[in-house]
Amino acid sequence: MRELLPLRKADAHKGDAGRAVICAGSPGFTGAAALSSYAAVKAGAGLVALYTPLSSRDVLAGKLTEVMVHGLLERMPGILGGGATGDVVKNANAADVLAIGPGLGTSESTQQVVRDILLQVQVPVVIDADALTALQGHTEILTQMQAAKVLTPHPGEMARLIGKEISEINADRINIATQYAQEWNAVLVLKGAPTVIACPDGTVYVNSTGSSALATGGSGDVLTGIIAGLAAQEITLQEAAVCGVYLHGKAADISGIDIGLAAGELAQFLPEARCEVLKGN
Repeated sequence: MRELLPLRKADAHKGDAGRAVICAGSPGFTGAAALSSYAAVKAGAGLVALYTPLSSRDVLAGKLTEVMVHGLLERMPGILGGGATGDVVKNANAADVLAIGPGLGTSESTQQVVRDILLQVQVPVVIDADALTALQGHTEILTQMQAAKVLTPHPGEMARLIGKEISEINADRINIATQYAQEWNAVLVLKGAPTVIACPDGTVYVNSTGSSALATGGSGDVLTGIIAGLAAQEITLQEAAVCGVYLHGKAADISGIDIGLAAGELAQFLPEARCEVLKGN
């Protein structure tokens, strides 16, 4: 981990630390957007911008002091219209990484916007949550994309993507993750105990940090933000995924909390987790 983690020069400014764009949130699911955006900040990204449906903008702007919050065009409250595609693509392509999906919504209109964004974006992409739902029945998009990508499904999402039962996923986690990382030319983070990170070249990492303290709503949104925040800092998407999963678990370990660790608290322990890794602990 010490060899993979991005380091920051002593004279660095915020522009040097990378720009992350997050596309997330909708009415009733603003927490997911807030968690992922704030985690990108705590993971070290210099600038983080959140793009969310217009009807969620004011709520999220009030929740996120350190994140620039922008509203996207809607067909109706919480449902993205086609005009949102160009806005996200333009701003993501001017940044270093895009994370898309947490709490974004599953209406057909929003899902089509997600698919259009994935086909047009050129910077590395972290695909999670509702963006994974948008790919059900459309996984051919993954091989058509111009951008490098990491998928972060839990076993239920993975089962829906490939048409298998959750029990089948959990019984063969490493082989399934490896197969689809290669088939989709993607880094595949198959969440669970333990989390498996499979890479397109056949390399597989099995994570050694974390505990059941992470079994709480929103912890996956935090992971998405961590990976995006790291990927903004001039390391590869594969390195960001490996480091992100490790730090996510390490932060939970450092908290010392076995039950009742809220996802919103988890990001607070990220800087300490990073310092511990760099010290060799």
